[in-house]
Amino acid sequence: MTIVGRPGHGKTTLSECIVDDIENNNIKDGSIKIVDYQLEMPAFKLTEQLLRRYKLNPYSEDDLKKLYEMKKYREGNYFILESFVGFSEMYAFCSSVFEKNKKENAINMVLFDHALILPDRRNTIPSLMQVAIKLKKEYNAIVIILSQLNRQVNSKDRAKAGSDKAKISDADIYDTDALMQYSDLLISVDVPYKRGIKVYGSEELILDRNHTIIRILKDRITDTDGDEYLYVRDNLQFRFEKKLNMPYMEDNNYSSDSYTSNNVITEQVDDINDSSDELEF
Repeated sequence: MTIVGRPGHGKTTLSECIVDDIENNNIKDGSIKIVDYQLEMPAFKLTEQLLRRYKLNPYSEDDLKKLYEMKKYREGNYFILESFVGFSEMYAFCSSVFEKNKKENAINMVLFDHALILPDRRNTIPSLMQVAIKLKKEYNAIVIILSQLNRQVNSKDRAKAGSDKAKISDADIYDTDALMQYSDLLISVDVPYKRGIKVYGSEELILDRNHTIIRILKDRITDTDGDEYLYVRDNLQFRFEKKLNMPYMEDNNYSSDSYTSNNVITEQVDDINDSSDELEF
């Protein structure tokens, strides 16, 4: 899975929410091993985000104990790496972790944030994707890679009210060919308000700074290419509002009760994990 977006639009927050959802939904069924390459955000910031997401007070001993109890299974199972040596070393480390996690219903995950922070951009994404493919095939690993959009999405002609030019497309992705070729699921995270867009698309959706549009740019498993979902970002969580180009929940199967946080996306990640090993990541 690949998540793309401009800086500050919520890529890291969304990816951490997905990891959180997968952990919470599967921790009782089997063991989980997670390797989290955080090359941009310091590890202590991730802890701060967890505290804010669960509305816990970092200065409260009781709240810190609650966080520990919720996440105590992470000890020895969740590895945060703040530096990157090379792709061979990445594969070797992930393999050493996942080799110990071959139980039934075991879940192996890699989070890489983000691809374009490495110096050799020309070779980074193809090399990273090759490692992801090997880890998927050998350990059935879920690999989430974060990357960037080109600056052209911020151009003035893309910010016209009521225009579909505002929508993110695969042409906006940095190194789009490699990402489109290798990704099973590729989504964009966009806060149109930050790009000066207050009336979004031909739907003429009225947005504010808390609205996030998540668009499926590629879905190898199910037929959702081009689908868009409106979320409200609240306290480092994503609350589902509606699927665009569809009426509100009274007339369809979506509801804010059954689709909270990022469950729509998490379910698609689960579909990828359950798919044939012949599929590339």
